[in-house]
Amino acid sequence: MSNNNTNITKETAKNMAEREKRLAQALRDNLKRRKNSKVVLPTKK
Repeated sequence: MSNNNTNITKETAKNMAEREKRLAQALRDNLKRRKNSKVVLPTKK
């Protein structure tokens, strides 16, 4: 049973790390997009 628990914890940690990586990537992409839109918007007006 203790083996199962450690395995579950390892899996959860891996999943959380993956999710955090994806979130960080999404945040970076959003910032890039926002910067680009800020540059684009004034030229449109």
